[in-house]
Amino acid sequence: GDGAPLWTLELAGFDVENLRECEAALTKETYGRGHGTEERESREKGKDASFPKMIWPTNYFKLACATMFTLFWAGERFAPNFTVDDKEGNEVNIQTYLQTHYINAMAELLKHLEGLDNIVGIGTMNEPSPGYINIADLSKGFAQSPMEGSTGATELKYGLAPTPFQGMCLGEGFKRIVGEWSNGLMQHVLGRADRRVEVDPKGKSVWRGDGRCIWKKTGVWRIDPKTNGPELVFPRYFANVDFGVECYLPFARNYANAMRQVWSLSSKTELLIFVELPPLEFSSTPFPEISSSPSDGLPNAVNATHWYDGVTLFTQSWKSY
Repeated sequence: GDGAPLWTLELAGFDVENLRECEAALTKETYGRGHGTEERESREKGKDASFPKMIWPTNYFKLACATMFTLFWAGERFAPNFTVDDKEGNEVNIQTYLQTHYINAMAELLKHLEGLDNIVGIGTMNEPSPGYINIADLSKGFAQSPMEGSTGATELKYGLAPTPFQGMCLGEGFKRIVGEWSNGLMQHVLGRADRRVEVDPKGKSVWRGDGRCIWKKTGVWRIDPKTNGPELVFPRYFANVDFGVECYLPFARNYANAMRQVWSLSSKTELLIFVELPPLEFSSTPFPEISSSPSDGLPNAVNATHWYDGVTLFTQSWKSY
């Protein structure tokens, strides 16, 4: 599967049984139980809903995925009190725990490939997402450019696309009105959702234990004592972060060091490190300058960021230009 292993979501406190009802993620196992038009109409007709193609952009920006990426890249900064026990009995921040397990897993893979002459390098992560990192306003969409004059969210939206704050509210069972988007004129020309849909989790929570959202525990939002409804306290909680410099590069250096320790056991060639940032959010996650200095840079790094031909993708036809 594409994404974080199930045990990592459970470690973060997610009740994976309620992901779909709370619009926190789309999965093949639970698709059909959600609130989208296709799912609802399929249920009314007694038919199974077909899992939509190319839905990953929307899944990137739902609560589960956005939370996991945020904890992976910047748990120490944005969830400093979220600690777990490592295998040696020490309490570490969940960021350290997740990154350590990821790096160790990739190092184990490389051990079985080490020394093969048809391997020149290894990638850090396929199309990483920054999660909530550098979102200018949680009440708006994702991929907001921090640049002056930015009009707001620019991420691709397919199907139901809650704003970050809407996603947090839905995760604790609060009813919200959410935009439903198609991949066509309404989105790419007019910048508007096709329709607005009422999403009602009926009180179900996507969180285990006390049922409280991680981001509510950190103070990002709260329950207003006067209205008994959700209130966004810090809309700019994740803002003003250079994801590439402050989050990605420190991880990439640790990753590269671990991979090269494995590779250098018998190989005579230097291992290249393929680095890539999110493929579409160029304004909110610009590619960083990477020094080749062994002390504070990343030697033998290759910019492997993916490029997509938007015309070909959306017209589904080849153009000779």
